[in-house]
Order: sequence, then structure tokens, then C-alpha cells
Amino acid sequence: ILVGVDKERDKNVFRISESLCDGTWFENEEEIILGSKIAEKLNLKVGDIVTLSTTGAMGFAETLDLEVGGIINSEDPQVNMSQVFVNLSDLDSYLLLEGGATEIAVSDGIPSVASKKLADKVQNIIGPELDAKYYEEVNEDIIAIMNGDKGSSFIMLLFLFIIAAAGISNTMIMAVMERRKENAMLRALGFSRRSIVSLFVLEGTLTGIIGALIGALLALFVM
Repeated sequence: ILVGVDKERDKNVFRISESLCDGTWFENEEEIILGSKIAEKLNLKVGDIVTLSTTGAMGFAETLDLEVGGIINSEDPQVNMSQVFVNLSDLDSYLLLEGGATEIAVSDGIPSVASKKLADKVQNIIGPELDAKYYEEVNEDIIAIMNGDKGSSFIMLLFLFIIAAAGISNTMIMAVMERRKENAMLRALGFSRRSIVSLFVLEGTLTGIIGALIGALLALFVM
């Protein structure tokens, strides 16, 4: 989806520039900003040239050669997978839009969220010929998907913690059972029950920490 943005005003509304993971936000003319998944799929990087085919306001075909100025990694997966951004002034010139737009986004100062109350105020100003919709209404499906992903992630983490706890517990039980003779010897040498238990607690703690560090390193390597 080709999206024309006002590079200055967008900083006060969607703040897409804050999601940049590479490059800059329209520092030069004739640039295009790509979603991270699109850039990955097309094997594009900052500085590459993209040929964009679209249709002008009068129905004529237009081909634009634009340089990749930046790549964004947004919290919204749909943006990363399906949207590219071009400076609105460039599109206005190339496609003869004459200042036209299909959507005007307004913010009440809360990043990425416009309240229903604000939408009602805007609706009263613009009249019945245009529709004013608030963020949750327009992006209802996306919000539902994001909330579902958070719930799924929490459940997955919970199961992982349970599995890890069961594994460590099983390891420590086996260690205690296999060291009954050693524990009896320590008792004979004067170690208290509390001291012996502390040794096993320390061993279990170190096992968990080392396992967590190795898992984190492997996760970073895989990602």
C-alpha cells in the first residue's frame, strides 16, 4: 500500500519516524520508506533504487524511481508487511493530486490514539459529507490481533516457565537421591541439615542461571 505522508506533521500524529530501524526520515527528495518485512522480502537496503508503478489523479499511469531512504520496524505488523511511504509533496507533484488526500489523520496528543470524543468534534466541523473515525474504530481488527498475540505470548511464556521449573526440580531430585551417601558423610563431618540444603539450593540456582544465559544466547543467535 502506497501511503503519502507529510513528513513534518506526521511527527505529531503517527510518529512513524520513531519506528526507523535504518536510514533517515525523508532527509532528501525522491525517497521512499519501506516496511521492514517488505525490505526483507525484496532484499532491499538503504540507498537502493525502487521502481514504483502507480496511477495519477487523472487515471494516467506513472512510474517513479525512488531511493530507499529508510526502513521502519513498527509495532503494527501490517505496516511492516504491506506499507511503503513517500513524501506527500513528491506524490502531489508526480501524480497531480492538487493538494488532494484520501485521509487526514488528527491526533489529540496521545501517540497513535485519537479518542471518540475528538472524532465527534471533528465530525461536527467537517459536516456530513465526510466521515470522522477514531483510531480504535478504524483499526479494530489490528488491535484485536495485537491483543491476541499478547495473550498467546503470555500463555507460551507461562508454559515455558513451568517446563523449566519441572526440569530443574527433576534434576535436583535426582541429584539428592544419588548423593545420599555423600550427604550422610557430610552429616558425619559435622555439617548441619541447613548447610546441606543450602548447598543444593545454591546448585539449583546456578543451574537455572546458567541455563537461562545459554538459552538467551542461543535465542539471540537464532534471531
